[in-house]
Amino acid sequence: MSESPRFPRLVTQTLNGTSIILPDSLGDRYAFVVIAFRRSAQPVVDSWMEAVVDRLTSPLVTYYEVPILAGGWRTISGFIENGMRAGVAVDHHDHVATYFGSTDRLRRHLGIDDPSAVYAYLIDASGFVHWTGSGRADEAAVALLADRIGHVTSR
Repeated sequence: MSESPRFPRLVTQTLNGTSIILPDSLGDRYAFVVIAFRRSAQPVVDSWMEAVVDRLTSPLVTYYEVPILAGGWRTISGFIENGMRAGVAVDHHDHVATYFGSTDRLRRHLGIDDPSAVYAYLIDASGFVHWTGSGRADEAAVALLADRIGHVTSR
């Protein structure tokens, strides 16, 4: 991954059907965003969500799990999203926001070489990346993220 890229504008839709434009929709909040390009990466995505979501106590920080799917999958997006809805707890539907679009553009923009890995970001509404992580969540990475969240929300 490249160092401190700007997070690109992603037009997504949550499992509840709400359109979310990241990072524009954040307003004065920050977002912890976990992206994955492959379904097989879900256990790694879950490692981040399980380690971080319950720690997000500030109203200034929200979170999104963003499955990244090539634009060609849009034609069967309803089928895909119905399958996802069935596997995600209802109280998290607002936090799973699917992106259908150019995966190559996104990977280039964020400097992602390995589409089989999972990538995590702390971003603001301008797209500034305050923290990045990749791979499976571990105590050290989660501690660094928590420290960064504390720093940005105390301003």
